[in-house]
Amino acid sequence: MNVISRKIHSIQESDEATKRRWLVGASALTMGVVVIIWIFSFNFLAFENQPAPQSSFFSDDSFFSVMKNGVAIIGQKGIQVLSGAVFYERTMTVEQ
Repeated sequence: MNVISRKIHSIQESDEATKRRWLVGASALTMGVVVIIWIFSFNFLAFENQPAPQSSFFSDDSFFSVMKNGVAIIGQKGIQVLSGAVFYERTMTVEQ
């Protein structure tokens, strides 16, 4: 722990260019770790042996039919979320 504290203190005492390099490097490393975790979790969740849901809009699997179906589903979910946010009941107490 003392080694980490000394390294952080030496970075704090360094010039702005060195601080910027450490910032970019740490950010890139963190982003890489997050992307790797995301890819592994996506592979485990997305490619399980489950039957694909049947589309109610189109019978073929062309690119445009899949995109249109996806936009319709996202639009329905977006409308549900927005309507919940707009029509959310609020209570206000005014003190005099």
